[in-house]
Amino acid sequence: MIIIGGVGAEEPCNVYPEEYLGPAIISHFLIHGTSVADIVKHFIAMLKKKDDNIPNIFLEAMKRAYHRHTVELSTNSDGPSTGKSFLECRELAARLSGTYVGAARNKHRLDILKIVKDGIEHAFSDVPKNLSFLECAILHFVSKLSTPDILEIIKDVQNRTGNINTDEDPSGWRPYHTFVDSLREKYAKSDGLQDEKEGNSTRRRGRPRKKHNLQGKRLFDEQSTSEEEESISASDHEDVHDEEKQDEEDEEEVPLIHSIRSSSKLRSLRISREEKKGTSTGKAAGLPST
Repeated sequence: MIIIGGVGAEEPCNVYPEEYLGPAIISHFLIHGTSVADIVKHFIAMLKKKDDNIPNIFLEAMKRAYHRHTVELSTNSDGPSTGKSFLECRELAARLSGTYVGAARNKHRLDILKIVKDGIEHAFSDVPKNLSFLECAILHFVSKLSTPDILEIIKDVQNRTGNINTDEDPSGWRPYHTFVDSLREKYAKSDGLQDEKEGNSTRRRGRPRKKHNLQGKRLFDEQSTSEEEESISASDHEDVHDEEKQDEEDEEEVPLIHSIRSSSKLRSLRISREEKKGTSTGKAAGLPST
């Protein structure tokens, strides 16, 4: 139980059960400005962490918003507030269904299904008066379901009208037809995309494998090897040529004094070798014969 009272002691305290207060607060999500919307958003986040009864709370909140719309509709069917209250209910459903995005759609699939099925029960509890609840509230949650679930929802809704002539009250049953047509369109798109994916997958799986031309591959490999060897050989030849060229350039860059010194050394070595050779020849000629 939650107790809400005034500041002064003279003001009475009101006691509300949680199952009433949660939906009552959330139903005012978007009608009191940004500051209240932020508070309600934080409140919803806390509920989703601690409360397992989120589907009932969300559904009851939308019922309350829709009830305000029907009250406006009954008192002033042509007034601007009627359209506003309908848009407020639809925007509330869009915000609440928007909490189920990405992986949360699969994780909370059963919660979404419960909201949708119980919402359909509420819409058909008083036909055609409550049928617009399908369009303004439930449609947003159905869009979060998978294609097989959407197909089941379509069958369920159509079975409920099997013995009813909806043409007797076209305007009253218009929300029902809008709801069903929207689900069929979504189902057709999803099914078409799935068929396209399966078709692409089948074409990929059914494509014949290419026959490898082994002989051609060997020729190509041999040619590639030969080309690689020629390339390497040419590269080696270029390297040798570059080295010789570099040596020549190095020799050209040697200072003149070094060249003179080298020439003198070579000359000295030659003279020394010739002198030694002459000495050894003379000695050999002066030896007495035996």
